[in-house]
Amino acid sequence: MADIVLAQIGSRTWMVDGEAFLDDLLGNMLPDHVTIEFITCESESEVKELWFANVADPAASGPPWLIHPAIVERTKRMVGMGGAFGVAFAPWSAARDASADATIAAAAEAALNNPDAPIVITSYVAEDAPGFSGDLANIRAGMVESELATRGVEASRITRSRTAPIGDQASKADLIEILISKD
Repeated sequence: MADIVLAQIGSRTWMVDGEAFLDDLLGNMLPDHVTIEFITCESESEVKELWFANVADPAASGPPWLIHPAIVERTKRMVGMGGAFGVAFAPWSAARDASADATIAAAAEAALNNPDAPIVITSYVAEDAPGFSGDLANIRAGMVESELATRGVEASRITRSRTAPIGDQASKADLIEILISKD
């Protein structure tokens, strides 16, 4: 079983195992070795059953932790990227929110903890996207690169990559990925 188990019913998601990692999950600061599993449930009683099976003292435990949908989406992106960091931007915007800043901070920390690893910042621009899409992708990637450097990551370690999203990756048009190679 994974370190963190998230149970879902439709758009609602609860943490049913891995409470020790709750703060790190919410703050987007999970260590690389932590694994995450999503389980689809049919009812809230099934969610509670999973929760009570995994807590130390079922008689004294409260209800399972309900996780905010934005955190769930960010977590799904992270799980799907095999450990890369995904910085999400609003459509047609280069503005970052607190979640994006936290992701960049986590990527910088991972880069500083692995000082010899190369870093690749990837943007996604569809081949048939309007001309400004490439410019916006460059601005976003530059913002991410600058923030990493501000946080102490050597600019010489950072390269940029641009690719076209494939198939169901269309949602990546508003995502900048930071990949830190593992030793």
